[in-house]
Amino acid sequence: MSSRHDPAAGAIESTAHAGSYTARIEPAGIDIEVYAGETLFDAADREGYDWPTICGGQGTCTHCHVRLLDGDPQAAAPIDTEQERRAVTRLARRLYGDDPTGIRLACQLQLRGDVVAEQRTFRGERR
Repeated sequence: MSSRHDPAAGAIESTAHAGSYTARIEPAGIDIEVYAGETLFDAADREGYDWPTICGGQGTCTHCHVRLLDGDPQAAAPIDTEQERRAVTRLARRLYGDDPTGIRLACQLQLRGDVVAEQRTFRGERR
């Protein structure tokens, strides 16, 4: 979020992007502002973070995946591709005891509200 000074009002006014949401990424403890219509992966990239990926956000490697831990259940847009559904099923089987709850690919995840998400290999490092 940025701010600007409004001389007429004599105050600093927030210039946060309208229609944006906060994704708190644990265990790194980093907040990322995600614009409406933007993926979490793209938001992290825009903010200069080195987000885990091999495929560069194409939805094929699953390295960018997150697990949603908290937030309104409707805060994440629904999975809308068969490719992501299959990836989530594989991740759940391999890493989460067959429980797909909250697992999403960050390169496909658009938000409709604030969330807390776990990304085990992201350390909050910037490029």
